[in-house]
Amino acid sequence: MLLQGIFPAVTTPFYPDGAVYYKKIEHNIDRYSRTPIAGMVVLGSTGEAVMLSDEERREVLRVTAEVAAPEKVLIAGTGAESAIETLRLTEQAARMNYDVALVRTPHFYRPQMKPEAMLAFFRTVADRSPLPVLLYTVPPFTAYDLPLEVITALAEHPNIIGIKESSGNVEKVAAMVNATKHIQRTATVSEVQQAVTARMLASPAKDENGGQHYRRRRPHLRPSRPADQPHLLLEILRRALGEPRQDAQSAGVGNRGSELGEPDVVHATLDDRVLDAK
Repeated sequence: MLLQGIFPAVTTPFYPDGAVYYKKIEHNIDRYSRTPIAGMVVLGSTGEAVMLSDEERREVLRVTAEVAAPEKVLIAGTGAESAIETLRLTEQAARMNYDVALVRTPHFYRPQMKPEAMLAFFRTVADRSPLPVLLYTVPPFTAYDLPLEVITALAEHPNIIGIKESSGNVEKVAAMVNATKHIQRTATVSEVQQAVTARMLASPAKDENGGQHYRRRRPHLRPSRPADQPHLLLEILRRALGEPRQDAQSAGVGNRGSELGEPDVVHATLDDRVLDAK
C-alpha cells in the first residue's frame, strides 16, 4: 500500500451525554473526502478509540468506510493489549475494506514490555493480519517508547510497512531512517501514481452501455508484485479487456518500476490472474 501524502487523524464526535455522534462522523468524513488528502486515520489517539466500546469502534469503522471516497486510503486503529484482540478488530476492518491496520504498542504491563515481548507481539499480529501493519508508538499516552532496535528488526517483516512515530524524538527518527534505508518495498498504484485502495477495487463501475456492475471484491490488497514486471500486469489487463496488444513503451510504462492499472478502467474482469500476477 502506498502511504504518501497527508493522512489526518479523524476525531470521534460525541453528544453531551457521551454517546457517539455518528451523523457528525458522516459529515466530517464527507468533507475530508472532498479535499486533496491522501487518506484518513480512524480510531487513532485523536479518535479516542480507548474511550469506545467494541460495538462503538465497529460502528465508527463501518460509517467511515461507507462515506469515505473510495480513492482515500483508510487506516484503521486496531491496536489492543492482546494480540488476539488486535487481530479480531483488524479482521473486522479488513472485511470493511480498510487498507492498513495501525497497531499501537501494548503498555499496561509495562515492566514486562521487554524487546523480546514486543517482537513476539508485533510479529504474531503481522503474521496473521489480513491487512498490512503500521506500527504505532506514542509515548505521551502509553509511557512506553518502542526501542529503535525493535523497530529496525520489525521493519524486515514483509507485512509491516511503516511506523507512526509520535515520540517527538527527532534524533531517534533520523537513526530509524538510517537503520532501515536498505529495505525496499513496492506498491500497487494507478496510472497517475496514486494508491489503489480496497474500496476502489470493490466500487461499482459503468460498462459501455451505461449500466453498473461490481468489480470482484477482495477483503484487502495483497502484497505487491515485483516492480520490474509492470508490463506483465498491463498486458494481462489488456487481454482481459479484449484490447489490442501494446508494447511497454507505447503503453507508457517505460522503466518507472511501479505496477500500473487504473481501477476506473478495469471492471469485473479484474480477478486473481491480475491481482496475483507473478
